[in-house]
Amino acid sequence: MPTAYMPIIADAFKPASGAASNASAALDYKDGDAGTNPKPRWARWAFDPSTEEFVHVAFVMPANFDNGTAPHFKLAWKNAAADNGATARWGVYVAATGDGYDVVSEAVDSVNTGDVTVSGNADTIQIANITLSNMDGAAAGDFVVLIIARPTYGTHAADLYFLGGIFEYTTT
Repeated sequence: MPTAYMPIIADAFKPASGAASNASAALDYKDGDAGTNPKPRWARWAFDPSTEEFVHVAFVMPANFDNGTAPHFKLAWKNAAADNGATARWGVYVAATGDGYDVVSEAVDSVNTGDVTVSGNADTIQIANITLSNMDGAAAGDFVVLIIARPTYGTHAADLYFLGGIFEYTTT
């Protein structure tokens, strides 16, 4: 079966509510340091190491989505500080709602995690390839919410920046 790719940039994600146990990462924009104007600028979500924080994005699952094969989320991230060999974890939760169901009362499925090793250089972009085995029964045409999390796990004691990702799935 062919593979399809749906890029999702950091700007598309929205903050968590900020309610108890639903803290949000902080959105900021980074300007390039080198060269003359115009300089590149991009969005990034800063995830704190001491509090589990979240950001959300919603979309309609493409019509050619094959729910018989677990998709992947290729999460682009970078570290705020050099910490060679330190570990951290990214999590992706999924909530899916089919036609005729209530989105508001939908609970998320169990977290899908990807453990990462932090680079020895600050600001090094890396990719965490997370298999989404827990998809809350998502099917083609469903309303889907992806929730990115940085659980309080590992030895990296500085912020990690989430830059966006690619939802990769098998087509029918």
